[in-house]
Order: sequence, then C-alpha cells, then structure tokens
Amino acid sequence: MERLCYGIFVKILELNAMPGITRRHIHDILAFIIDPEDKFNLINNPSKALRWTTCETDFHATIEKKVWLLKPKDAVAVFTESILDEDTMDSDKLEIAALTLRHIIQNDKRIKPTTYVDLVNKTTKQDLLSSPLSTSPEFFAGVFLFAIRAHNSEGRE
Repeated sequence: MERLCYGIFVKILELNAMPGITRRHIHDILAFIIDPEDKFNLINNPSKALRWTTCETDFHATIEKKVWLLKPKDAVAVFTESILDEDTMDSDKLEIAALTLRHIIQNDKRIKPTTYVDLVNKTTKQDLLSSPLSTSPEFFAGVFLFAIRAHNSEGRE
C-alpha cells in the first residue's frame, strides 16, 4: 500500500508530466514553495532531491517548521504558473494525476475521514471522495500542502 507523502506526490506529477520533465525538475519547483530564498539548499541539490522524492528520509526539523507556515495562496500561484502549465504537465494526463491522488488518499488508512487532505479548499478525506474530481491548481496545491506535512519516510515507492 502506498501512503501519501511528498515523494509519492512528486512521483505522481512526474508520471503525468510532459516528456523530459523529471522528478528532480518537479522537486526543484516545489522546493521553491517551501523555501523561495533557498536558505536550506533545497533547490538544485541532487542528494536531497533523491532522498526526498524516493521517500527515503523525512525533512529536517527546521524545514518541517517552515512547511507548517506555508501560505496556500503562494502554493496555488506556483502550481498555476510552474506545475500545471503546458510546459510541465501533460494536460491530457491531469485527470489521471488527480484520480491517482484520490485513490492513494482513499486507501491510506492513516488518513481518517475527517482529516483535511486539501488544505487550500479545507476539504476532508470524506468530502473529497464524495465530490466531483478537480484538476484545479487549488486542488493540487491543497493536497501538496497536506502531503508535505506527512512523514515522508512512511511513503512507499
């Protein structure tokens, strides 16, 4: 069973991205949401990118504190401009990415029905699974903000 975490989230985006877009490329864009000034050397750091995007390690405690302070509007802006754009994501596969995220959320037993899994729209697991599928930047950013807070090393490839 896969569990939703940062590494799994990045993998789903990579599998549904345009040809040539790598997991590392997606990580560098998402790292910008976490640390726009790159104080923690997250961007263009192959060693950290590999460990995080393959669910090998959790984020350092200092970074975890920063993650809890992320603003949803900032995440939505990056998803709109740099992740869900035509150069990065394959628009024909966007629905597949959203369905895959829903499937993993549905089957992740750690996530209770009343847990907020979309932190932009404030949507619980139960509400997400009973609502129409969304491929909006708000949905992807909201699930990203949830996934980045999960214990990354508990995710599975």
